Amino acid sequence: MLKKVLAKKSAPANATALPMATAQCAVANGGTPEQCVCSLDALNRGQKARVCAVAGPNRCRLMELGFTSGTEVEVSRRAAFGGPLEVRLRSYRLSLRRDEAESIRVETMS
Repeated sequence: MLKKVLAKKSAPANATALPMATAQCAVANGGTPEQCVCSLDALNRGQKARVCAVAGPNRCRLMELGFTSGTEVEVSRRAAFGGPLEVRLRSYRLSLRRDEAESIRVETMS
């Protein structure tokens, strides 16, 4: 039984050495790992991206905070256990809840 569980959790032989968020983003969208569109919460710490779209109930508020199309953002910190994440954009840092970050679509930068 234990061998079956371990076999399911091991990575496939053709797995790449890319950061997990970039690999998931590329596979989900059928794109290349260098540039792909995913949600802001899928990025790893230190990863940079460019905002593509903002949706959800807080759309207007997020756009007023600076999440407009074409804005460059960087995830600077991530809290443990599904907590907020800190994003650097324009000339300031901003903390967002995970559900708010999910509604921001970004294009990763190489």
